[in-house]
Amino acid sequence: MKALLGSTLGKATLVGLVIVILGVIARQVYDQATIPEEKRRSTEVEGLLSDSVGALKDYVEKHGALPPSAGWTPAEIACGEPVPVPPEAAAHETWVALGVRFEASTTFQYRFRARGDDFELLARADNDCDGVHQVHKLTGGKNWSGLGARIQVDNPGE
Repeated sequence: MKALLGSTLGKATLVGLVIVILGVIARQVYDQATIPEEKRRSTEVEGLLSDSVGALKDYVEKHGALPPSAGWTPAEIACGEPVPVPPEAAAHETWVALGVRFEASTTFQYRFRARGDDFELLARADNDCDGVHQVHKLTGGKNWSGLGARIQVDNPGE
């Protein structure tokens, strides 16, 4: 090993390896920096909806019914800029039951509606301020096999 590092070929190999490693790290940093903010936000919302399925199942098992409906939170839709959610709105029983935490400002509005055994959890945003919303939907209901749910997105990238 000592002889290899002492040779010109060994040093060149080591320098080449360091350059490759730095290139890989630089690419990772570049990729993270260039992911559009809307894409990052959408990914976060999809994760939140997926996590809500488990919380919703737990709630139904414990209470035998769906949580109560909750109106649009925050009350006003943000136009591309995050807005804070008032603590009293964030503390709504349904958001707590679903594990939706409004600890940071958000560009999305959330609404939960329960109708009998069916439910709908919506997250919508108007990232480009054109009045058209990107809408993430978690829909489902109670049936003979438990609680079923599916996620879909209307107007992706909007």
